[in-house]
This record gives sequence, C-alpha cells and structure tokens, in this order.
Amino acid sequence: MLDRGGTNTAVFHGGSCPLWSGLQCKRRQVCLQPCCAEPGQPGLCLRAVNRGLHGRTAVYTDASGICRSTKLDRAGVISEQWQERLQRYSPRLVPQAPRRASVMVLLAETEQGPELLLTQRSLHLETHPGEVSLPGGSVELADASLYHTALRETQEEAGLRQEPRYLGQLDSLYARSGIEVSAFVSLLPERPELEACPEEVAALFWMPVAELLEKPPEYKWFERNGRQWRVPFFYYQGWTIWGMTGMILVNFVNVIQHSQWPGFHEEWTANPMDGD
Repeated sequence: MLDRGGTNTAVFHGGSCPLWSGLQCKRRQVCLQPCCAEPGQPGLCLRAVNRGLHGRTAVYTDASGICRSTKLDRAGVISEQWQERLQRYSPRLVPQAPRRASVMVLLAETEQGPELLLTQRSLHLETHPGEVSLPGGSVELADASLYHTALRETQEEAGLRQEPRYLGQLDSLYARSGIEVSAFVSLLPERPELEACPEEVAALFWMPVAELLEKPPEYKWFERNGRQWRVPFFYYQGWTIWGMTGMILVNFVNVIQHSQWPGFHEEWTANPMDGD
C-alpha cells in the first residue's frame, strides 16, 4: 500500500531493498527499513544521512505495515518528529532531595546530522576526575529553574554564548552521592565556538547522534553496597561514556526513537543515601 501524502513515495521492498543496497536514489528516495530496529521509525536511519542522502524522501513502513514517506531535513534528521516527542514526553521524576543538580543534553545541527556536547571532567576535581559527562552542576539560589541551572553551568563550563532552544526534560535520577539530578535537552542551529573552563573541564567534544543510535550500549554489572547495578557504556573515538551520563543518554535515545534499551533500574531511582 502507498501513502500519497508525500511528493514521492515507493513501495517498501524489505531487507533486500535495491534503493538501499545500491543507493539507487534516482527518485530522491531511500529505503530506511534495513537499518531500523522496528517498523515506522524513520528517524533511526541516520546512517543513510551520513552517506549524503539528506534532502531525499525517506520511505518506511508504519506499525500497520503501510508504506509511508517523509522528507529528511537539511541536517539529515526528521527533527520535527524528535522535537515533538521530546516536547510531549512526561518525565519520570524522583522525589526531591536536599541537594539538587541539573545537566544539559545540548544538541547542535550540522550538515552531517545533529551532534551532542560532552565534556571530560578536569583531572583535578575531587569527584569523577577525567570522566566524560554532560555539562551541568549544582543548583544555586539565583537560578530561576532547574533548566536555568543546566544552562548556566553549560555557559560556565563550555563558554556557551548562544541561547539554545528548549526542547524538553528527561527523567530525573539520583547520583551515587544522593544528589537529585535533572536532565534537559536543548538545540542550537549550528555548532558554536566553545572554550572549556580549565578549572572544571579538561576537554570538550561533540558526538554525532548517529553514533549514539548506531547500536545499543554495552551493559556491565557492578556491585556496590550489596546492590547490583547494570550500567551502560558507549564508546566513541577513544572516549568511554558510562555511568549516570550513559543512563541519561539511554533515556534520551528511548524518547526520540521510541526504543526500549534498558534504562533506569531501581538502584538509579532510589536514593542511595537512604540506605537499604
């Protein structure tokens, strides 16, 4: 069956789709199904975008098996779909803790697709030195909201001068120390010039969202205080992204592409400072 809503549509050809295997996009189409985890998820196939196929009509099947099409935007993502999912998402929030912090999943559009900002914590910090994290930090009295905490910390740690567009809030969780951590997503129209604050940040780098979506993270089990923790690990160009940061990124992926990667477990949403 065909959906006639788009300017160009094509019958879905399945895993051996010639549009995909030979990249025969004469009608400016690309079949997304071979690298989609489930039907009806055209946003998953950023791999096609990275091969220079943005601007073409994406052909996919919906949950009913009906062939549909949609156009990949300039940056190679179906960004309106992602943004709608983030804006409509109702985050699961843990009970408020005495100490609170916020982090930012900052996205920037590029010609190759969206990228997200990550930081390497300074080697001189007392907690988690040298680890990869999202920009963020503790709430201050002058902060108007938890989102403004994340924005202020991003400005301080990375030298961000532009005002990103707010997209939505992700689930909150407790850090190992018992701090309540809220996470927010925002978007810049292009990748900005940034400068790391040397007292807090050793390095800044951007990770393509396509790399994040390529495959589920590796999960490892840890035992601490008699509890089993299943922790996600992402790897990118020599960087290891894990722990709370990895869990927040899993939540981000699950929201934008309706996937079901293992997410927050009981240990992450029960305050570790409350004891067993």
